[in-house]
Amino acid sequence: HKEYRRQRQMCIRDSIVAAFKTEYPDVMVSIHSGNASAVHNWISSGFCDTGLAMLSGDSPGIQVEPVLTMNCVAVLPKGHRLTKLKKLKPADFAGEPFIAFPSATPLREKIDAVFKAAKVERQTVAEAGLGSSVCALVGAGLGVALINPLAAREEYEANGVEVRPFSPAVPVTVCLLYTSPSPRDS
Repeated sequence: HKEYRRQRQMCIRDSIVAAFKTEYPDVMVSIHSGNASAVHNWISSGFCDTGLAMLSGDSPGIQVEPVLTMNCVAVLPKGHRLTKLKKLKPADFAGEPFIAFPSATPLREKIDAVFKAAKVERQTVAEAGLGSSVCALVGAGLGVALINPLAAREEYEANGVEVRPFSPAVPVTVCLLYTSPSPRDS
């Protein structure tokens, strides 16, 4: 399943790139993957002209155009006791081993603030910067996590995780990042 899904995603990406190149044949296209911080650095340094990233905070020094806003979801190992619940809240995570995003990242700060407001202590056992890495750790049974729903949807089959809604909302936004002028103005 994982190999089929990877090939399908590559075909979709390649068809989008092919359509773009047909309309803009003189534009060089190069695809790079990384976390939001890496994409921001690539844009601000001029390494890339445009990028897509999941943002949950400010992005100083570059133009940001929101595309889609979603709320984080809980990811759990298959068969975990919390999978019996339809929707999770901070209190459900009390004392649970937790896979977190790296310290001092905007999404980590948002998630930590939600648990602090609810006066719920989690046991952070690992950190990872990409949703796919978080899901792999959760799927291996190391803990539970909150991540963006796109990453959760892509990873749940491959990494043996289950996904549940989480409240209160922890919003993240997929954004187009670029330096001025807008790539649409060119």
